[in-house]
Amino acid sequence: MDMKFCLFAMCMVYLSSGFADGDGGEGGRFFEPSLVVTADYFSGLNGGVHPSGHEGLLLVDIGGNIDLEEGIGLSNISFDFNFLYLVGTSPSASFVGDWNGISNIDSDTENLRLFEAAFRGELIDGSLEFGIGQLAADSVFFGSEVSALFINSTFGWAAAGIQSNAPAYGQASLGTMFDYALNDAFNILSGVYSTDIGDVTTDSSARHGFYFKLPKRDSFVWFNESQWNARLGSISSQLNLGFWVEEGEFREGSTSVSHNWNYGYYLVLDRIRLSEDGLTGFVRFAASPSDRNEFVSYFDLGISGRSFIPSRPDDHWGIAYSNSVLSDHLFQGENPETEGVVELTWQAHVGDGLIFQPTFQYISNPSGHEGSSVSDSLVAGIRIQGEW
Repeated sequence: MDMKFCLFAMCMVYLSSGFADGDGGEGGRFFEPSLVVTADYFSGLNGGVHPSGHEGLLLVDIGGNIDLEEGIGLSNISFDFNFLYLVGTSPSASFVGDWNGISNIDSDTENLRLFEAAFRGELIDGSLEFGIGQLAADSVFFGSEVSALFINSTFGWAAAGIQSNAPAYGQASLGTMFDYALNDAFNILSGVYSTDIGDVTTDSSARHGFYFKLPKRDSFVWFNESQWNARLGSISSQLNLGFWVEEGEFREGSTSVSHNWNYGYYLVLDRIRLSEDGLTGFVRFAASPSDRNEFVSYFDLGISGRSFIPSRPDDHWGIAYSNSVLSDHLFQGENPETEGVVELTWQAHVGDGLIFQPTFQYISNPSGHEGSSVSDSLVAGIRIQGEW
């Protein structure tokens, strides 16, 4: 294992032992360490690039939160950070050949890297929450609490849904965001992020997440989202409406035609309460211009429920579907169609902070092109995750 990671882990242990139990006046803690270890293993059952392929991934997410009120007296301000260390081979690239990725811990980077590192706080009696520093947009926008149960990455920050160069899992960047609660039912969120993350192939600081240069004028993306806790009869849900705008150079495929701006919009219905016994659902839709984006539109929906086994009340099951529509403008002559995903999963809580989660996924038309040699893929996987 990377020596830098081992060194950092030992530093975290030292800090946690030295500060985590410190008395902050009312029993508060100056430093709260965190550690999440996620292991995925997937096996191809049929179709894809290699029907009998199998691969594993291991992600170590280690970090902490520093309470600056306990430490130096800054009221309602904290500083949090986390490092990611990923090892393994991408199962999607190895034997599926899909666009979105069958594991949401899959990433292009396999080295120790700083992910998020930001100051966060509250103002106006807690009505305004803010963050500034190295941030990821996917932890704030286009999110869904219900879809977070699923393992396929399309049900998280869908690559087909949000096609900007905004910072997301694996690669954060300098930015700022705020979340303002107008009342108990309505929130407004906004965030501006740099899209300049450096050259990870040649720049060591960029490769390890320490690229702290201010963005150029044409290297930013702006997100806006409104959230409304709605109720229709006996059905309650959260309705999110959002859009994003990005400045840069966006070419129409391999042509010389380019555009100075890219944009998109989306809708999220989350936490749709379908029954009194914990059955909830989600629906999301996103769209972007076809002349500068690989996907024209994205749609997904799913449901999740509590375990129907009386002895396992903390377990959850879920089934979800997504559909990504490729742009016939950028893929002229390549018969662009859609890629679909169906996932069935069960999340079993087997101990304090420990989960065991099998998943079955069916990916239709993995390459997204009609007549492709890559056939529909059926995969099975298992996730074991521990959180401390």
